[in-house]
Amino acid sequence: MLYNLFSLCGEDIARMSDHASVETMAVAREAICRAQAIQVRTIARLCKIRGQTRWAADEIALELCVSRQAAAGLVSAAAELTTRLPKAVVRHGERRDRPAHRDQSV
Repeated sequence: MLYNLFSLCGEDIARMSDHASVETMAVAREAICRAQAIQVRTIARLCKIRGQTRWAADEIALELCVSRQAAAGLVSAAAELTTRLPKAVVRHGERRDRPAHRDQSV
């Protein structure tokens, strides 16, 4: 049975077979990694556009509903990941080792 990852509810999960559970778990993990990579790159982009990471951190804090300190940590991590380890962000976010598009249904 095929499942759309973002429309699953508790009842759908309760009815899954072991194989479907494992497949859904793997697809969910990949979606999380992609979302985190996008967040990292967009935070780094915002900081590049704004020029002042303090103000960018304030904006990020408001938008993501996190403390200013947490947002500053995200800014710092995004800067490090996109400048020192850019391939890690691409590898985990875009999965260049796989086809460019993978259906998010299981």
